[in-house]
Amino acid sequence: MRVTTKLTALLLVAGLLPFISMTYINYKSSVKDITKEVTKNLSSSIKYRTKVMNRYAKNLKKSVELDSTSPLLNSILTDSDNFSKSLENKKSLQDFLAHQVKVHSLVNTFIISLSGDIIESAIPNIDFLTNLNDESCIDSELAKSFHKVLKERKSYISDFGYHKTSKKPSAFIISPIFSDSKIIGALGFQINIDELYSIIGDYDGLGETGEIIIASKVADKALFLNPLRNDPSAAFKRYVEIDSAYGLPIQQAVNSGNSSGIFYDYKHNEVIATWGYIPELRIGMVFKVDTKEAYDDIVKLKNSTILLGLIALSIYLYIVWLIRKMIYSLESKREQYEFGIMGTNDGLWDWNLKNNSIYFSPRWKEILGYKDDELTNEFSSWEEKIHPEDKQQALKDVEASLVKEGVGFKNTHRLKHKDGHWIWVLGRAKVLFDENGKASRMVGFETDITENKEKEEQIAKIGTLLTNIINSSDNLIFVKDENFKYIECNTAFEEFAEKTREEILGRSDYELFDKKIADFFRAKDEKVIKSNKSEYNHEWVTYPNGEKVYLLTVKTILHNEKGESAGLVGNSIDMTREHETQREIYKLKSTIERSPVSIVMTDEKGLIQYVNQNYSKVTGYSIKELIGQNLRIFKSGFTSDEEYAKMWRVINDGKVWSGDFKNVAKDGSFFWENTTIMPSFSEDGKVNGFIAIKLETTEKQYMQEALKSQEEIMIAQSRHAAMGEMISMIAHQWRQPISVIAMGANNILADIELDMVDINNLEIGAKGIIKQTQELSNTIDDFRHFFRPGKTLENILPQNILEDALGVIGKSLQNNNIEIIQEVHNAKEITTHSRELMQVLINILNNAKEALIESGVKEKKIFTLINDKKESLLIKICDNAGGIKEDIINKIFDPYFSTKEENVGTGLGLYMGKTIIEKHLGGTIEVINQSDTEGRVIGACFLIKLPYNRK
Repeated sequence: MRVTTKLTALLLVAGLLPFISMTYINYKSSVKDITKEVTKNLSSSIKYRTKVMNRYAKNLKKSVELDSTSPLLNSILTDSDNFSKSLENKKSLQDFLAHQVKVHSLVNTFIISLSGDIIESAIPNIDFLTNLNDESCIDSELAKSFHKVLKERKSYISDFGYHKTSKKPSAFIISPIFSDSKIIGALGFQINIDELYSIIGDYDGLGETGEIIIASKVADKALFLNPLRNDPSAAFKRYVEIDSAYGLPIQQAVNSGNSSGIFYDYKHNEVIATWGYIPELRIGMVFKVDTKEAYDDIVKLKNSTILLGLIALSIYLYIVWLIRKMIYSLESKREQYEFGIMGTNDGLWDWNLKNNSIYFSPRWKEILGYKDDELTNEFSSWEEKIHPEDKQQALKDVEASLVKEGVGFKNTHRLKHKDGHWIWVLGRAKVLFDENGKASRMVGFETDITENKEKEEQIAKIGTLLTNIINSSDNLIFVKDENFKYIECNTAFEEFAEKTREEILGRSDYELFDKKIADFFRAKDEKVIKSNKSEYNHEWVTYPNGEKVYLLTVKTILHNEKGESAGLVGNSIDMTREHETQREIYKLKSTIERSPVSIVMTDEKGLIQYVNQNYSKVTGYSIKELIGQNLRIFKSGFTSDEEYAKMWRVINDGKVWSGDFKNVAKDGSFFWENTTIMPSFSEDGKVNGFIAIKLETTEKQYMQEALKSQEEIMIAQSRHAAMGEMISMIAHQWRQPISVIAMGANNILADIELDMVDINNLEIGAKGIIKQTQELSNTIDDFRHFFRPGKTLENILPQNILEDALGVIGKSLQNNNIEIIQEVHNAKEITTHSRELMQVLINILNNAKEALIESGVKEKKIFTLINDKKESLLIKICDNAGGIKEDIINKIFDPYFSTKEENVGTGLGLYMGKTIIEKHLGGTIEVINQSDTEGRVIGACFLIKLPYNRK
């Protein structure tokens, strides 16, 4: 270390150290006092506002709990139908809800039913008629609070969050409404966050940099709830990551911490902060002010002290300079020169030409990897290290600098490093001449430029690579100068122009192409240069064949010092295939737009992204009104939620779903549509949307409903007619038992009158009456089964159904001397509507009875056969009444066709039998005439085929 340096250090330590020490101690003490005072003021402010906020939340909570006990709320939830019919009740409820909004400065109040429906609200257009179990609401703070209240059976205050329907940041206080200790609904208050902002107040006392922050913990973040002084849009947008290095006060505040100190805030500024937690609202609050502002007075003191110190330092430095100047004159010029360049990265060499001695600085040797003592100060040390290919030129440049004064030396060459590799150096030297004009001394520097050389070589390689890449591109790439002449192009452009690169460069478009296409290029180029907008895009067709379409992009380049364009670069892409694709897409789109079938495209949530004109016509909404809407706007309530859920499961599984919807149009009218929904998929195979093809079937549905209504009328008429016949049968079968009962009663009365009562005869008569009464009861049971409806499917043996039918009509057959012959072959259980099948069998058996009575045959017979077939069950019912005339056999299943007299038959029995068998039971029924071996018609046969399982 030089004497001047030592002396300077000694003077600085002896003179400035005491002054600096005292200044530092005073500064630290002042910082501590100011920090304590600022912290005290901030703590007082935050305690007061925390107390006010807690009291505000508690008062609101007590109010909602008290209001939830109102008889008016109990009445609407327990008897909503009668309640809603009274306009006076409805007005009282609206006044009640509006009063709460006004008194507590709320956004809204509402009543929630147990099923999650918002059945009334102070502001009807916000949340009214919303169901909190819907997908769009289930994750809202309102829905989560409501479900928490139902679970815990006590009031609850939600976190603050952005509420979509009111479009405001809000929190909700929900209180259960009880009836006999049972929750029947809930009363909700929507807190206006502006009330919290008013409680926070302004920034009085917080200076220019002070801020108040309130935040809520959301997952692993502290989410800001209020606009900030320096960021008015921060509410519900800005946040601090929990456990991050910045914003520690707000992190601790949302984690229930209460403290103060100096920290770095969310803007990375050092601040004095005080923070606390508001348990009722589960939010943290921070009051802070920048230390820069808080310590402003101290900074001024510090600056004054520094100024005095600089003055003192200047005096000391001046004294040191005087001493240094005296000592410095004693040192040699070479040492002074070497000391001046010690801080550079250049290596110094000093060559005394008179005695041929040379000096290499330690840095010069270090560049070659040597220590100072590892390389001698001799000319051979340089001569042995230079690359053989560079040595001759270097010596030549040295000699040239020694001949003429002012020429100097400059040469780039390679030197061998200690570890064996070559490094590039730039040598520069100044030659000193004596009074005789001869070179006496040469002093120079050598700079290590190896890295720069390597970069130059790398750039050259990259340039070659880029040239190869550009030439391998199929795009037409070219560069023009300010005169619109080509100065560069790639191989693809050569092929396009059908000329070599040498023939293209230096020429304009008019020298390469015909005038039409040259005029096109020149107009576009001049437009770009004139507007200086740096680029344009245009599609153009090649000339002259016109078979390809290109997309041309031109940008300005090579701007001069005035910012004016000095050239253009162009890139043309072959867009022929894309152009054809666009044409095909246009054809498809125009077809879809004009299609009489509705096309709807949605995202994965059911939000409409595209509809064609036909769907706009069907629904009554404009296309603009439909885009962005959810398909639920068409729900009419006809289709159940379970059916919708089933549909969503199918299409979300990537499958196609088809079905019918009854929807409601914009004007409130209903329309039917047959819909097929197909999922669309992303590149990774996930469902990312849906395409629905809809065909309006309103007229068809109404026709089907009319047919169904007509069919039900016919069924009722048929059943009433059958009931009339059954009543006649009951009356006929009851005549004989009633006669016996009457005769027995008369005998008993006669014995009593003649005083000839015999206990044994009385007992016999009573038993006879009981027996006949039992017979009447059995008859009622048989006929009751016929009148009982049987719409549910049941597993039953077919012969049991036939036995039930014979139980109803059997007595009538016996009274008319009709013999029943039954056959059953391998019959097994079937799954069907047994009562409907029984009705058909009774009708066929009754028709056979009437045909046999009318035919007058002596031996009246009905044959029944039940046979188990492979694919179906066969029931066959035949008679020997002579058959059905050939001219009417094909008409007997027609509605209202009858061979009976007008006041006897309705003509619906066989028609309804066919309808029941084919539409209700999934089978078939036909009639044929059965003949004997000689070809004579014996009678009619009805053949019924039924599936074993109606499902």
